[in-house]
Amino acid sequence: MTCVGMCIKKSPKTIYNDGFTSSICDWSGIGSNYGKTLKTVSATLSNLASTLSNYPAIVGVGGHFVVVYKFEGDPDNPQKSDFSVHDPARSDGTLDRSAYSDITSIRYYK
Repeated sequence: MTCVGMCIKKSPKTIYNDGFTSSICDWSGIGSNYGKTLKTVSATLSNLASTLSNYPAIVGVGGHFVVVYKFEGDPDNPQKSDFSVHDPARSDGTLDRSAYSDITSIRYYK
């Protein structure tokens, strides 16, 4: 829920207090509760770079989620090291960490 909170600008405590107490994240329900619509795109670096021109993204990386908030690179040839992340479980950095093996999903709120 921390990643969702980062993207919709609500604290995890606020989300919890508003009734989202499950350990399984209700991605759509949380967004809807705050006037946001959950969107998904195919999990490619090109799609991630494109999404970041308008919205931060919640990215699934090997069973873990991070918020990717900035892209600084060649849009025609994006590399993992071009993406800046906020990681609720680890320190912030870039998407090229070994812990972020595969990008499995990309979500954002509009």
